[in-house]
Parts: sequence; structure tokens; C-alpha cells
Amino acid sequence: MNYGLRSKMQGFATDADQAEFNALLDVSATIDSGIEDDKIAGTIYDELENLDGHLEEEWMMEDQGKELLVGQIAEHIQWRAKVLDDMYPFEYKENHLTLKESPSLVYLFCLCVSVINNLTKGDNVKLPRFFEVMAGRLFTKFFSSHAKHMHTGWPRSNGNPSSYKELAYKLNSSISPNTREWSWRVENGLRDEDALRIKDCGVDFVTWVDFLDGRDGRLFALGQCACGNDWPTKFQDIKIERLTPWFHPLTYIKCVKVFSTPYVLVDEMIREASAEAGIIFDRVRLTIAYERFKDEFGDMQDELDALITFCKELKKAQ
Repeated sequence: MNYGLRSKMQGFATDADQAEFNALLDVSATIDSGIEDDKIAGTIYDELENLDGHLEEEWMMEDQGKELLVGQIAEHIQWRAKVLDDMYPFEYKENHLTLKESPSLVYLFCLCVSVINNLTKGDNVKLPRFFEVMAGRLFTKFFSSHAKHMHTGWPRSNGNPSSYKELAYKLNSSISPNTREWSWRVENGLRDEDALRIKDCGVDFVTWVDFLDGRDGRLFALGQCACGNDWPTKFQDIKIERLTPWFHPLTYIKCVKVFSTPYVLVDEMIREASAEAGIIFDRVRLTIAYERFKDEFGDMQDELDALITFCKELKKAQ
């Protein structure tokens, strides 16, 4: 599938997000509310290129284009509802979305992060910071019952040293007191002081599977989180070669990569993303992981509730 068509399909997911967020704000919303931005930007007329005949009246063009877009958004929402089943937090009926009672908090939080602008400014920064920690925990639990992880992203989570060298020492000792994997030893020509400029080497969390025998040769997953709307440009941000100058050895088994985002990737996009970025943990998979192991993430619920409320109030104030 060419880039233009893939982006177009992903655009319907963006419109679906807007409709869902409107339903979150007002308990119920029409699918039409998801294409408001398209109408303002004039992109609704792009949908008319494939129509037969010529519509001279502008209102006819708008109605036809709107009908096409609503149909595509509705189809995508129905796909979400089918994939997530009872975990989907909305009821869809007759062009309306209605928020369910006791909806999935992880789904709603990811939805909020996807529609909030300026994630790097002011209080908004707490959204991507929490997402990184949450994504690491959810992926690790879903990955294996024997998996463990550590948040390595910047800014550091509570308890983790700001120095990358000290973070590396903590990671190494967390893996095993006698492991050689993730052993800090800089290559010739570098000094420990050169690491002072490093924040996270693009790795927001490290997950590993221990085989319960204490020996090296563990499977490691390097996680990257992308919360901004430029996430499609981030598929190759993790580069193993940026890590190898500092660790000898890094690992004995080639690391797998994980790309986590609060957005929903359509089928056409997830194929490309998987080929480039590794394991994809988008909103759908994060929701499934949380709902499957919800009892083990009870400590998340209050903060998820608070962050969802923060986003709703932020939007209402605009």
C-alpha cells in the first residue's frame, strides 16, 4: 500500500479519536463530530475526487463528502469495537457513541493523550511521563510472567539516577548481581565523562525475560514511547549502535525493539510499523494488557482517573 493511502486510512483513526473524545466529554456524541477539523481545513472535498459525475452545488459536495467520511469513520469505530469487544469503552449505535459505565481507564487515558496538544509544555508533560512508565509495566506483564523491567527514559522516574552511567549500574544490578549483560565498559577513545551528555539513548524502558536459572543469555526488549502526533516518524529512533559504545557486552541475544504509542494503528500502518520498529504496543494492545491483568495494576487507577479528568478540564477550558 502506498504512503498516501496508508496515511489516509490512519486519518480516519484520528477522526474516530475526536468523536470518541467528544463522547468522553459529553457522555454521548455523533460520529459527525469527528470530522469537524476536516471541514474547516477543506480536506472534506478531497473525498469527492472518486465520485462519479459533477456536483455543481457546494452544499451537495459537502453533503456527499461528509457522508463518505462518516462512513469511513464509522467503519473504523466498528473495527475497534469488534477487536476489543467488551473492553471497548463506548457503545456505538445509529451514528452515536455513548460512554459505557466503568470504561477501560487505559483506553481513555491513551485517547486523551492522543488529542491533547503541546505535550511538552506546562502541566501537560505529566501525560507522556506517566505513559512511559505505564507502557513499560503493561508490556512487561503481557510479555512474560517471568519478565521484569526498568524505566530508563528522560526525565527519570522517581528513584532512578539522572546520570546515565549510574542508571546503567542500577539496571545491571537489577538484572542480576552476577550478570555480564549490560556491563558498563566504554570502548577505546571514550571516557565515562563523555556519557554525561546522554539522557536515554532513545530507550524509555528495558524489559528482560529471566529463565530462572541465574545465567546470562536473557531476552531483552528495548522500549520506545511516542506520544506526539509525529509518532509515524519515530519508528527507527532506537538504534542499538548508540548503546554498544558504552556496554561490553550489551547482551548475548540480539535485543528486540518495542514501539508503544497511545494512538490506534490501523492494519495498513501496523504492518509498516512492525517491520521498522519491532513489536507494536498501541492503544488497542495496551488496553488488552491492562484489562487482562487489571488486578495487578490497582495502583494505577487513581492516577489514571486524575489524568483523564485533567485532560477533560483542559479541553473544556479551551
